[in-house]
Amino acid sequence: MELNNCAQTFHELVKCVQKAAHSTRAFQQCRRQLVIDLAVLVAGVRGALMLDYCPALALAPLVSLVEEVNSLGHNLAVLTNLGNGEACHLVIDKAAMLAHLSRVLVSGPHCFPVMVGFTPDPVLLSSDEAKACTSQLEQLQHVLHQACSRSAAKQGHEGSTGLSSIVLDLAPFHLPLLPTLNGLLLAYPCVYLVKSRAEAQSAGRCLSMASDLKLVQLVATLPGAIVSLLPTQPVKHGKKGVAVPSAAQHVLAAFTVPGQFLAAPDEVLHCLIKTWGDEASRQAPEGWEICVCTSDVEAGCAISL
Repeated sequence: MELNNCAQTFHELVKCVQKAAHSTRAFQQCRRQLVIDLAVLVAGVRGALMLDYCPALALAPLVSLVEEVNSLGHNLAVLTNLGNGEACHLVIDKAAMLAHLSRVLVSGPHCFPVMVGFTPDPVLLSSDEAKACTSQLEQLQHVLHQACSRSAAKQGHEGSTGLSSIVLDLAPFHLPLLPTLNGLLLAYPCVYLVKSRAEAQSAGRCLSMASDLKLVQLVATLPGAIVSLLPTQPVKHGKKGVAVPSAAQHVLAAFTVPGQFLAAPDEVLHCLIKTWGDEASRQAPEGWEICVCTSDVEAGCAISL
């Protein structure tokens, strides 16, 4: 995306988010981050974003925002899990998500992503164990493909310039548990596999006490012309062991991984992390600088899956 087009896109997204924040309290404290994350989606840098930073966000105002963005000619949709009592929604780019699911489902002997299980200590899972989990995404891929086809047909019939949004409730599908599912949909190179809430809590405690836990972040430095367009919001202080980015920097994605799995530079995970950063850089709007940053997480820092 060229810089002039990027600025125009940002200007349009700022107006959409400001309008949504005017009527929905949940958007008011996260306007800046939401604008950047939506820009990342429409630029193709990422295929999904999780709105865990918008507390108590109801589905209806999010759908209204996505429809407003799609009216500009974009192609976003909402994935939710309300049927299971979960209130954390994801916004996806339809085409990018379908491409990502295809990549996960057809990955070769070196499975994407690398998956870590707990016994209770963290262990790398074999490719067969990982594929047994990722194969559960086939039904989601099929349903999303059908929904996209119906949306495209409706667009052609009505002569609309924008694609209507899709709201897909994940609850009816037999999918991995939410912490694992979120990691898969957000395309993290490393995903924790947990099969119950009790196991997720136990894994979180195990990671919290780890002495070599690493935080891997995909960080974008935005050009000044873009920063000046962003809405202001209160400064947030970082959690223990996590650095606070500058005003021009934005964390696009982040995941943790036990340092023992990053010890050998020729390991598959290193290659996946490098590819993760390289692909984001290639898709980034002109003037953005994107890098992968790895840092230590202090032992005792609370980790929740």
